[in-house]
Amino acid sequence: MKKVFVIFVFFMAGSILAGDPVPGWKVETNKSGGASKTGENNQVYFEVYNEKGEKVYSVSKSLPFDVPYPSASIFQAGELMVVYSFDGVIEFYNNKGELVNTIKPNYNTKPEFERSIKFATLDDESVILVSEPENYFSRLLIVTSDGRINIEKDIEGTNATGVVISESGNLIATGTYSWIDTVFLEQTNFFDNEGNFIGKVPLSFTSGKFNAEETEFLGFTNSNLFSVDIEDEKITWTKELQSDQVITDATIDGDKVAYITSELPTLKDGKWYYSRLELELVNDDGEEIISKKLPDGLFETVEFTKYDNTLQINLDNKQVKVE
Repeated sequence: MKKVFVIFVFFMAGSILAGDPVPGWKVETNKSGGASKTGENNQVYFEVYNEKGEKVYSVSKSLPFDVPYPSASIFQAGELMVVYSFDGVIEFYNNKGELVNTIKPNYNTKPEFERSIKFATLDDESVILVSEPENYFSRLLIVTSDGRINIEKDIEGTNATGVVISESGNLIATGTYSWIDTVFLEQTNFFDNEGNFIGKVPLSFTSGKFNAEETEFLGFTNSNLFSVDIEDEKITWTKELQSDQVITDATIDGDKVAYITSELPTLKDGKWYYSRLELELVNDDGEEIISKKLPDGLFETVEFTKYDNTLQINLDNKQVKVE
């Protein structure tokens, strides 16, 4: 018998509230400047907010218009990590916005457009995966909020695609792909929090989620999903989307997998927007439980959140509650 899910929609005023479904410190990235040619710069701002939604500090950088913008992540006490993939540099700031450390994961690297640095942050540590073009191995690091490297090792895979940490911090998943001669090889590796290898499967991901028991892993890209039995190193099911659809987010909710699909996104005012959204729920065998249309409109943010252990969907300033 199929379960019935009821969807409720309610509105939230503002983007950062004390009652936000994802509590804690946050970093927002903003850009300014109209640079359009060589020699001109744009300004990038990383604005950090505390649990109350109060702006605590801001870090700004002036960057050439044709250089990829850096990414940022926040630690549990408000420390900031800024990642410059192009330069191969990672900066660490304390919760007052003061630079405390700078590291180069691959040491004396030169600027490189094809370098990839993926990362996931939990509490006071971040797991970082760095890949360089033409290197067969990627570098895995576990670093503290002040930039101290606790673990560093090379793993198989030429190109880094993603990193996920389990909610307890006990398990790590890394995604990579490689071209060996004319053969395309994908790989998801699993490690414990000391960097010890646990197992692998021959698919890669850009995002993912461990279940609460840390026995299963859900990996996904914008076009496919797969589920892994970690102990048996076995892919239990896979799903491929149609060419006119993308996945905006996916998660594990108890014994179900939930994911959201959209038609191909639309570029508007320099931002991508999603529309014709559908919520899909499948069981642990990958069989469909329900498919449900979500509210109409164009949405920049389409993602799952949890509040009071209840699965919700964030559609910009709307929260869609799934019961």
